[in-house]
This record gives sequence, structure tokens and C-alpha cells, in this order.
Amino acid sequence: MSEQIAKTNTRSGGPYSKAQRDARRTKVYRLHFELGHPITKIAGMLNVNYNTILSDVNFFYKKLNIELNFTDLSSWLLKQIQRLEIQRTRMFEELHKANVLSDRLAIEKILCDIDAKILQIVTKVYSSEIHGYERCMKDVNRYYDQHKRDEGFVMPYQFNLTGSKAQQKIWKIIKEDRENKRVRVHQEGTPLIRG
Repeated sequence: MSEQIAKTNTRSGGPYSKAQRDARRTKVYRLHFELGHPITKIAGMLNVNYNTILSDVNFFYKKLNIELNFTDLSSWLLKQIQRLEIQRTRMFEELHKANVLSDRLAIEKILCDIDAKILQIVTKVYSSEIHGYERCMKDVNRYYDQHKRDEGFVMPYQFNLTGSKAQQKIWKIIKEDRENKRVRVHQEGTPLIRG
């Protein structure tokens, strides 16, 4: 499929007319954003300089940045996942049409790659969010230590890392501290005590 897209390009250097540039960018968009090929591979497939392909990819990222105003990262991520889902749907349609085992296996590999990319995006978002909270908590707890305050932050998921008996003990301590008004509670109900 990607070889068919690449074969239509015979030119190897610039300057390009607007029509040639637009046609190349359409191919680059499909090869990079829809099929997931790296820039170096696209440059070889299209027989175009690496820097030209890099410039095309950056053009699309800039366009996306302007389109989204990049104020809402979650919208951008949802849009990326949506694109992957569209590609996934298209590949499922191709899978049902394929009669040859090698074609079916190739399509199934692409489907696995798409699923892996979606999982990678979700995992990166989740882990970066957790790391951000942890960095913030460490800074606040360090500040509290420096100012001799007897309170601090703990992440809710840290409770899940303990057994049920330990969780019961933790909640008992939290309840006692609440009664003594030494612990403030985060708006989601997460106790603000040091772990």
C-alpha cells in the first residue's frame, strides 16, 4: 500500500511547484501520520531529501498547533487517537476483504501496531500526569519540611500499593488526624498526609 503511494514520485530534489509540493505533502501525511512510517523511510520511498520530508512533517505539526491553538492538549490527544481509530477501522475492512493468508497476517500486524500506538499515547499521558503530581507533591512536602509543618501530600494510588490491613490502619490514622484537625482533605477526598 505505502509502496504504491511512493512509486508515483520520480523527482528527487527541489525546487517544487505548488502542485508538486501539495501532492508530496499529501503522500507524506498518509505515509507518516496514517501508516506510521518514519521520516527516513519516507524520504527513501519517495526519493526525496530527508530535510524536505522533515519540513513537510513539521508543516503538519504547525498546522495542527494553529488549528488547536495548542491550549488544550487533551483535545489534540483525542484527535490523534481518533485518527488511529479511523485507520484501524479501514484496516478491519481490508482484513475482511483479504483472502490470502500472508495479506491477512500483514493487516493483523498493522492492527496490532495501531493498538500499540493508542496504548502508548494513553500510557504516556497517564505516566506524565502521575510524574507531574509527584514532582509537585515533593516540592510542597519539601517546603513543609523546611517550614516545620506537620502535614504533607500523598498520592491516592499509593494506598492501592498496600494490603487491605495496611489500608485500614492508614484510614484509621487519617480519621484520627481529621478529628484532631491536623489533616486537610483534598477536594476529591484524598487526605493530605505525608506517606
